[in-house]
Parts: sequence; C-alpha cells; structure tokens
Amino acid sequence: MQPLVVIPHTLSEITGPQFNENDVSPQVFDLTKQHKGEPLGERIVLSGRVLDEDARPIAHTLVEVWQANAAGRYLHDKDRHDAPIDPNFTGVGRAFTDQDGRYRFLTIKPGAYPWNNSLNGWRPAHIHFSLFGPAWATRLITQMYFPGDPLLALDPIFHSVSDEGARRRLVSTYDPELSQHERQVLHHVLPAEGVALTWLAGHLGLPKSTTSVLVKSLAGRGYVERSRDPGDERRLAIRLTDKGRQVVEADTVLRPDALAKAMAKLDARTRAALLEGLEKLATAAESS
Repeated sequence: MQPLVVIPHTLSEITGPQFNENDVSPQVFDLTKQHKGEPLGERIVLSGRVLDEDARPIAHTLVEVWQANAAGRYLHDKDRHDAPIDPNFTGVGRAFTDQDGRYRFLTIKPGAYPWNNSLNGWRPAHIHFSLFGPAWATRLITQMYFPGDPLLALDPIFHSVSDEGARRRLVSTYDPELSQHERQVLHHVLPAEGVALTWLAGHLGLPKSTTSVLVKSLAGRGYVERSRDPGDERRLAIRLTDKGRQVVEADTVLRPDALAKAMAKLDARTRAALLEGLEKLATAAESS
C-alpha cells in the first residue's frame, strides 16, 4: 500500500467561476414558461436556502436543476423510456440565491421511471441539483426527493447515503403557507395600495369569487388587511401588511443590491441618460 498523494487545489479551482444575474435570463427559473404552450403535470414551487457547513447563507451563487417530465422522461437522446416527450417542457432551470441564500423555481412534479438496475425497478421521482458555492472545488451535485414516495424504500441510490439524518435531508417538505396564486395577489396589491376586489380579480384573470377566497385566506394569515375605503365607504380596500411586503420583497428580481450592481456596470454617460429618463417618467406619471 502506498500513502495517498495530496494534490493541492489550483487557483482556478478555489476562485471561480464568478457568475452574476446577467448570466441568467429571468425566465429560466420558471420551467413552466420556457415554451409557447403549458407543460403537463402538477405545478410546484421549489424553494430553499444554500448554507455552508457553519449554517451561514451563501449569497449570489448559481443553483441549477434538471429533471424528467411529468411522465418520467428526460429530454435526452439516450432516454429510451416509452413515456411521451412533453414539447413544452425542457426540464432545466437556473437561479441565483439572494442575500440570505434563498432560491426559488417554478416547475412541475417529475414522474418516476423504470431503470435496469433490477427486475421491474423504478427510480422514485426526483430533481437533480447543482450547487456551485463559492468555487469549482465546492460544487455539489445531488438529488431531491418527495415525501411519502413508496419507491424510496427500494431505491439503492437513495440508500447509498448511509447516514439516516442525511437521507432525510434529501427529501423535500411540503410548505402550504403560500400558493402561487396567493403570491400573485400580493404582487398585484403592492404597486396600488388599497385595491378593490373587482380590480384585483380583473388583473389576475380570475373569477371574483376565487379572488375573494384567496384574499380571505391571506387576510386570515396576516399577509393582507381589508378596510373601508375612505373615499367610498361601500368599498373594501385590500392592502399589504408588513408580513405581505416581506414576501414581495423576497420575490423581487430587481433587488436594491442587484440594481446597484447593474448600474455600476454602465458608463457615466449611460447612467446619466437613464436617470434623466426616469426623472421624466416620474414627472409625467405625477402630472397624469
């Protein structure tokens, strides 16, 4: 037996790659909106946080996901599963973490698929993750599973993780706190304080009765409040609470720190022209 040889990391392994928000288009985080049509399957919001070994958030790092479609088939030449290909679902997404290490994707729940590891063997539904961290040497590729899947007990890849606690961390948890429609309500309320239910339903493209149920649920959990409109006592005005504002701010793509970075990349002449145009726009809006 020969002793192990230590190979030091090179500079490129511990200092790169350097990504920023301009490397990823905004729609890439939404796997359901990458084609002209709607993909088949159950829509899910996939969110979490990237932390280091000391539980500190890793900000502005690239998170990539890839997955099979709802029928359990990948859009790949070597996938021979006879399930149908979904022409409206590629199954690949990218997103950057925010200041607190949070990321968020919109996708569909993947299906299970057969493989040749055993007689009639099936892989449980899962989503692949690539987490870059601060450098190439820290990149982690892993898989996320879904709770209550009976195939987990039979899957050798899942059980290749010997530590039970670590296996549990591979399984996602269901968070019923906010649905996608509820988030859309919050985002529509923010720019127009004190909106009416009829206006809100029209802008969401939902029936007034459905919008009323959403607003009632959000109000019961402290995300919005309903009060009489001072200008019309017959009308209830819907407003965001501080709790609702926090959700919207966490979802906002143009965060102040990201906007400052983007502005810093512009030359002085372009920045001045942009600011002048914004001032004219604000003046026009106030006078209208």
